[in-house]
Amino acid sequence: FAALRYLSAMVSVRSYVVLLLGSSSVSAANWVLLFWLSFFFRETYHLSLTGAAFAGTFALQLAATAGYLLGGAFSNRFAGERRERRMLFQSLCYAIAAPFLLIFAFSPGLWLLSGCILIFSLFRGLGSSTDQVIVCEILPPNLRATALGSMNAVNTAIGAFGVFIAGYLLRLFPLAQMFACLSILIAAGAALNYLGYRQFLRRDLIE
Repeated sequence: FAALRYLSAMVSVRSYVVLLLGSSSVSAANWVLLFWLSFFFRETYHLSLTGAAFAGTFALQLAATAGYLLGGAFSNRFAGERRERRMLFQSLCYAIAAPFLLIFAFSPGLWLLSGCILIFSLFRGLGSSTDQVIVCEILPPNLRATALGSMNAVNTAIGAFGVFIAGYLLRLFPLAQMFACLSILIAAGAALNYLGYRQFLRRDLIE
């Protein structure tokens, strides 16, 4: 029953619900890319297994790591004294990242595609880096661990489901089209974070 009380307390904070929905939307797109990108490079550019694995993970993970490392400092600078602007920072990062996935729709060269993936992943990492900070600013200490654990669990479940659906849809659509459509999920994350910034976050912040 304690877990139910915690869950009820968390979902009563609308900013947390919006943050969770936005984070899971972005996570689903990232999981699909991470799981299927190497296969795409193998099939489309006829790379070796080693080359496809490297191309499918290096730019995606390297840029995301850089985004996570830099995101805190950039978010602090952007927010200044207005803590609610952290969610606006997230929204802007996701909005910048989303269009770079559309490159998959245009049969680009390998180097151009890799560059677009790198830029996408950098801004995705910058945005996602502030999730935990926002949770700590809208929920009291006794709820934070549960909230972060729940967010990780939901993101993992949604991501795994996205990977499964992408595999099922392979018989109907090429991977390039599915990857391009992932920009919709990232744009949805941007829209949800902007909604949270405009409507809920200011009043949900705790002292």
